[in-house]
Amino acid sequence: MCCPHHGVWLSYQCEFCKSPLEVKNHKIDACSCGKAFSEAKPEACSQDVINLQRFVEGDYSNMDDEALRLLENPDELDMASRIQLVRSTIRWIDKEQREQMVPQIDLSDFVYAREYIDDASEALFTGKAGFFSFLKKIHGVTPNAPQVSDHFSHFYLEFFDRFSGQEFHKYRQLIEQYINRYWTKPLSRRNSHFSSRTIDDHPWIPLQQACREFEIHKSTLKSAIEQRLVRSESLEKEKRVVTVVYKPDLIAREDRLKSLLSAKDAASVLGLTKAQFARLREVEGFDVISKPNEQGGSKWQFYRDDIYHYRDSLLDEVSNSPGDHWSLPHLLQYFGGQIDDPLITILQAVKDQELTVAARLESGSGLSSMLFSQSEFLAWYEKKKFRSNVISIPVAAKIMKIQQEFAYQLVEAGLLELSSPPEGATRWLTQTNIEQFQQKYILLSKLAKKTNLSSRALMSYFASIGIYPLDQGWEKPLRQKVYSKELLSDIQILVEYL
Repeated sequence: MCCPHHGVWLSYQCEFCKSPLEVKNHKIDACSCGKAFSEAKPEACSQDVINLQRFVEGDYSNMDDEALRLLENPDELDMASRIQLVRSTIRWIDKEQREQMVPQIDLSDFVYAREYIDDASEALFTGKAGFFSFLKKIHGVTPNAPQVSDHFSHFYLEFFDRFSGQEFHKYRQLIEQYINRYWTKPLSRRNSHFSSRTIDDHPWIPLQQACREFEIHKSTLKSAIEQRLVRSESLEKEKRVVTVVYKPDLIAREDRLKSLLSAKDAASVLGLTKAQFARLREVEGFDVISKPNEQGGSKWQFYRDDIYHYRDSLLDEVSNSPGDHWSLPHLLQYFGGQIDDPLITILQAVKDQELTVAARLESGSGLSSMLFSQSEFLAWYEKKKFRSNVISIPVAAKIMKIQQEFAYQLVEAGLLELSSPPEGATRWLTQTNIEQFQQKYILLSKLAKKTNLSSRALMSYFASIGIYPLDQGWEKPLRQKVYSKELLSDIQILVEYL
């Protein structure tokens, strides 16, 4: 290859006639064409090439420390092993096109061969920088091609198999370091060539593994990828696409990602369907971190603590009472059609302590694990069903278009009947009670408006024929005058207005 002493390339062809050199015993200083070798201009080679030549010859004493940095105990190598390392390196040098290994180099094509020897010497004897540059060329890492096919895989598998001795340990270490830095494919224990540290430190891991290791929901991690919070790569593997994520990004943003939940995961935590959670979100007003099509994301995101706090607030004080129980899904299935907004109504009843979560279903998750006493629920349900058909006195006043105080007076006087005995502070009526009042009685003010007569004139006329308002002679009169329709029905001019 070269003369280490003079630092020049050896020639394998005549510079003048270009024919291969044939040294004759009787004439060793000239070519057969007659030209003397001394007339040819010598070409200097690099120190790297000189180191390669000395390595092949086993002349380590004249090699500098940097050239030997990656070799351990080179004296243990025989010439065949040394030549194999150089030839294998040359074989993987690519001058033309990636993924094509170089065939056996014909040294008669001296200029062609020199390029490969130059590159091989730089790869093997310039330390980490030179070897990394060699690996990058094999890997094909460029701005336009950050990842190529399995060409690099073939290289490192061959290298680890052929050069497994301790003498090449540092080269193998650099290959592992390179893989940790630039290889976007995941590693596993099946990569038996690599150390456990290399596998554990590898920054690219499958998405599923990342979810398990960091305890992050899959949809949350996918959303983080969409928002470019976590780098990812898509790899084709056995006719399917596998997503790998950059582990350092996960470590840097672990707390942030763990504090978030997607709508899908929030529904899962609460044991609800997507539709049920959407309705609960509208009512409870959970803080929203992102919405679809906002900030580059396409999913809802909520604070994890908010969702878990809401769940735990309904489940933490469950007493596990004995007896017959119904689960929340059962109640929604069999009673949902008879209760307005059933999920929200039942959960609000729990919050208002109208219903008690008697126990938890072991096979259930979140709110779907809630169990209710059958007898307590039926009592609450009957009461709820009753209330759904009744109205309060203030609401009745609005329906009748009268003042609330006057409506209370009518109730106290027994003119406006209640639907049931008073329960607590609230008294209830039904639409039927209002209709019965309107069938029996009429207000003087409304009759005056219908007949276009003044209330005073009507009241005087009624008094003249012996008809008086219902509160006539009462110690505490009503706020408005009320007459019995039955007493007024004999007055012909009023019949059409009653």
